[in-house]
Amino acid sequence: MSAPYGKLPGEPSDVYHHNDALGAGEINAARKSLALLRMLRNGEDSGDSKALLFGRALHCLILEPTEFDYRFAMMPEADGRTKEGKAIRDQFKANAGSKGILTHQDYQLMRRMRESIETNVEAQELLRGSEREVTFRAKDPSVELDVQCRADIWNEWDNVCADLKSCESLSSFRSKIYDYGYHRAAAHYREVIRLTLGLNDTPRFVFIAVEKSAPYAVACYELDEIWLEVGFHERRETLASIKQCIDTDVWPRDPDGVQRLEAPDFIQRKLAAVGIG
Repeated sequence: MSAPYGKLPGEPSDVYHHNDALGAGEINAARKSLALLRMLRNGEDSGDSKALLFGRALHCLILEPTEFDYRFAMMPEADGRTKEGKAIRDQFKANAGSKGILTHQDYQLMRRMRESIETNVEAQELLRGSEREVTFRAKDPSVELDVQCRADIWNEWDNVCADLKSCESLSSFRSKIYDYGYHRAAAHYREVIRLTLGLNDTPRFVFIAVEKSAPYAVACYELDEIWLEVGFHERRETLASIKQCIDTDVWPRDPDGVQRLEAPDFIQRKLAAVGIG
């Protein structure tokens, strides 16, 4: 399904998640497996996991707080092991309708994370005067494919986009940039916004990372040019692979032949240290 181009504040999330344009999530999925991307595009693997629900609720609580009670409900603290408690919980789920259901523990955790962000000077500077949950969509001329991103925070005056991320710790966030494809996401957001708005200057991109456990530390990170260049290259490479799959309707799943696994550098260093190899 196609969707309109342009800067689209207030676009419903269902429209964003159910159209043919490629977002950072689809690009990361394709890096893992082109067959997985095809499954996602066909709606075969779109379950709402607990982690995804937590992320959506946290974003809403921080970025769109007036919408929170319309989209989410907190499960009463009833013992589901008893007949009475199970009846209370079942009735609550029935009354909740399409709302996301949160535990009391998760809601309290989100509140603590929000309070930490509210006391972080850099995060508040990024939030101040910004637009929230803004969709950008354009055609990428390098591959003739529709691309999109949904900016958590967009400040047109300062030409900066920011993305809210929860993490186990700030050190784990820094160490997982490559594993989670954050460098590709940053490059993708910057390029999609540039294409959508016809900008000469590519916007800045900042991560707001907040810990999910005490002390709920917050930090704002901006990737350096090396990270962004690698991210841009991998994004472009992946889009070309996706384009080929779409054109040929061939979506590789398994690698060909027997794959040789080489020992990583740290194993080779250990062998060298004991005089082997």
